[in-house]
Amino acid sequence: MAKKSMKRKKRNYSGRTIRYYNLAPNLDRGHKEYLKLYLFKKGKMSRAGYLNWNKRMRPRVYKEVTIDWIRVDAPLEEINTKQKLLEFIYNNVGTGTFVVNGFGNAKTVTGVKPYPMCKVVIREMRGRFHGVIIKDWRLHRYKWFMQDV
Repeated sequence: MAKKSMKRKKRNYSGRTIRYYNLAPNLDRGHKEYLKLYLFKKGKMSRAGYLNWNKRMRPRVYKEVTIDWIRVDAPLEEINTKQKLLEFIYNNVGTGTFVVNGFGNAKTVTGVKPYPMCKVVIREMRGRFHGVIIKDWRLHRYKWFMQDV
C-alpha cells in the first residue's frame, strides 16, 4: 500500500520578520561614560582539588581556577590605553593574574552577554608595579580604546 503524500504546512510567520525577544532597543549604545567590568582573580588549583578529579582526567585538567572576583565601574578616560588600564586595575585590586570581563549587546534573554576582554598579569617588583596585558585581541573592537596612541 502506497503512502499518501500530504501538503507541507505553511508557517504562520511567512512574509514578516520574527521577533525572538521582546526587548526595548538600547539607544545609548556606544555613548557610555562608565564601563561595567568584572575582574576575576586566577590562581593555581590546590593539590586536594587536583586529586578530586578522576585519575584518567587529571593529565587533561587545566590547573588554573578562579579565586575571587570584583565588579568595578571604570570611567573610559581611565582605561583608554594599555598603561592606564594596568594602573586602574593595580589601584583598585592590586597584584595578581586577572581576567577582565565586559558585557556585549548580545540577543539573549537578559539582553547582555559576558565575555573576556583581556587577561592582565600584574606583579610588584622593587617597590613598583609591572604589568602585562595578554590575550587582548578583543580590545581592538572598542573605539574608545587606544584612541590616544
